Amino acid sequence: MFVKRLLTAGLAAAALLISAHSLHAQGGRIAPDGQVGIGVFVGSGNGVAGGMTFGYAFSPSFQAGIETGANFQTSSGVSGNRYSLGVNARLLFEGTVNPFLQGGFRFNSFDPFDTASNSVDASDIYLGFGLVYYITPNFGLNGMTELLSYNLDSETLSAGITSTRIGLEWWFSR
Repeated sequence: MFVKRLLTAGLAAAALLISAHSLHAQGGRIAPDGQVGIGVFVGSGNGVAGGMTFGYAFSPSFQAGIETGANFQTSSGVSGNRYSLGVNARLLFEGTVNPFLQGGFRFNSFDPFDTASNSVDASDIYLGFGLVYYITPNFGLNGMTELLSYNLDSETLSAGITSTRIGLEWWFSR
């Protein structure tokens, strides 16, 4: 819980600092366009502490990709590994700092080290809000918080800050 609050506060502070300055490092270019990208992220919530993303920028305002994550965790006294794999789409609202909406589908698996416990698989659909700032036309910093998450297996909807994450992304030149 503390890490989630810390990441959320950090995201809010970073957004405030970035938007309070007139940053011109982009040279007129707002977001990647027609480029393949990779990224890394760290975060909290939904059991995944970090991972990688692979994406394609169809235009400066639309990106889509896949994400994968992993985490060692203890849940209800059982330790194990959690893995996730998903697809996502991101709609950017262009500016010096690009706010975005991101939605996706994710499959999660928790494999306990205790062989007496069964693995738990779940899939969910999520919607999040975030900010990305492109330091150069190819390199960006981002942060996102998931606001809605619907677990398809238990048919439960979670609203509010369900997870937060920060990351780096690199877009290859055309």
